[in-house]
Amino acid sequence: MPYIPMIDTLIAFVDIKDYEETAQDILNLLQDKKNKAKTMLTDNSSEIVTVQVDDMTFEVLSNGKRGYAYILHNELYELDFAQYRSKNKDFYPICIKVKSECLWYMNPFKAWEYICKWITANVGEILENKISRIDLCCHTDEFFLTSEDSEKFKGQYYIENSYKYRRKVSAMYFGSSATGKVYCRIYDKVLEVTQKKNKTWFFDVWEQNGLNKDNVWNVEFQINREYLKDNCINTVEEAFERLRSIWEYCTCFWIVKIIPDNERITRCSIDNKWAEIQKVFNEFKCLPLVKREKQISADADAMIPSLYGTFTSWAGRKGTSDLKLALNMMEMSGRRYLNSKKLDFQEVVKIKQSLLDKKPCPLMNGIELPESAIMVGDKTVFEL
Repeated sequence: MPYIPMIDTLIAFVDIKDYEETAQDILNLLQDKKNKAKTMLTDNSSEIVTVQVDDMTFEVLSNGKRGYAYILHNELYELDFAQYRSKNKDFYPICIKVKSECLWYMNPFKAWEYICKWITANVGEILENKISRIDLCCHTDEFFLTSEDSEKFKGQYYIENSYKYRRKVSAMYFGSSATGKVYCRIYDKVLEVTQKKNKTWFFDVWEQNGLNKDNVWNVEFQINREYLKDNCINTVEEAFERLRSIWEYCTCFWIVKIIPDNERITRCSIDNKWAEIQKVFNEFKCLPLVKREKQISADADAMIPSLYGTFTSWAGRKGTSDLKLALNMMEMSGRRYLNSKKLDFQEVVKIKQSLLDKKPCPLMNGIELPESAIMVGDKTVFEL
């Protein structure tokens, strides 16, 4: 089947029973970590501040966002914590963003279930959740856009933007991502992956599912809180149950690609390929489509051009074109830098590895806990 439907982003809020009491230990720790991150920022340090709770490690940012004092993120999730439980009953103290990498690797249902269990175990009992945004997408090699297609769409949007790359249409955006209830992006996914050199593991996903990996386009809808609320979709579970109806609304009503075979646009036929896209969530199986190890390896390979470019520039400034000599010089310079920061290469790498996935940090594998280990409730949290 030349169509791959998936949930590509999921954002929701959760309410916690007795939040200020049950979350107090972890909030105190996060405040210390945030202060440390601010110090690193002031010192113009490249170091990151991390915290491990249970089996996940997060980077702790030096800033917050509206209503949320602490921001934690790794490659799979972002968690925002409020300092207090607001008196506003509609404001929930934790915001969860399930990232694209996590959704494609675990599958959306398991990704959501996992983070809810993690919060219950480490923060407190979840009373209820409220969905804020869900992005539904379809990757396909059966659909693409040309300059003539700008006049072949009808729908409920008021804003349309087209983009070109090398004089060919590379994307069309419909609606407003900031103010619209629905926002549509149709773009050349191969071009995006190639230019950004990110998520190159998509090539394997496409190939394994029978798509032409040289010609894949993404039809994606950002469904915002306003639409979900208007349609009585309040929780993540309710959104999961209604994926088909949400997708049908987006592709059958909000925007439709037509064949201009009638003077009245309302009477024009639906484009055949678009008609196929309308059906892709009819039997959504929500299967994991890529192994996490493949994602990590592909992302590492995508870093080579940038790393090699930087390395050769560095070698040129050091006056050597001998690869082995340059590598030895880089190792010595790197060791001096780490020593000046009182850091160990292996430990720094372990920290970076722990941010990549939800596997326990290597420090936990039968090794005696370091003196910097801290207890949060009945959980061990490491000062990394």
